[in-house]
Amino acid sequence: VMDKWCPIRQAQMQLHLEGIVTGIAVALDCGEYNNIHPIHKKEVGRRLALQALHHVYHILPETKVYGPILREYLIKGSKMTLLFDYAESGFHTTTDTLNGFELADESGIFHTAQVEIQGSTVVLTCPEVSLPTQARYFWTDYADVTLFGANGLPVAPFHTHLQYK
Repeated sequence: VMDKWCPIRQAQMQLHLEGIVTGIAVALDCGEYNNIHPIHKKEVGRRLALQALHHVYHILPETKVYGPILREYLIKGSKMTLLFDYAESGFHTTTDTLNGFELADESGIFHTAQVEIQGSTVVLTCPEVSLPTQARYFWTDYADVTLFGANGLPVAPFHTHLQYK
């Protein structure tokens, strides 16, 4: 698993969320292995157009133009609960098994997490991590994305220790 593009994605999201005048299209599901430039450019353009319809033309509501973006997380015992902006209507999955979520404890070693969707939140657990301290989602260059917001837009990759806000 490569991860050289993750810090670039994280920096782009940070600038966008700080109010820098940009659009941002989560396109992890539109690319291919070992190529940062998405091959499905029409879909990337469509996602950016949705944002223009909200930010420039004020036609669409914000909930229609963004996929879920991590807002905060809560730790209680061995569980980490993730709370997202733009997930008020819940999530859509393309498979029964969700992948890409990982948990780590103080050691910083990440393990594949079990995922339970509870309405507009995601709860993570992992037998190897009894006291989670951090989580990440698709901290990789390319992935087979299976989790989307109810609006069909993918969940943005994240690392809780490099959280945007």
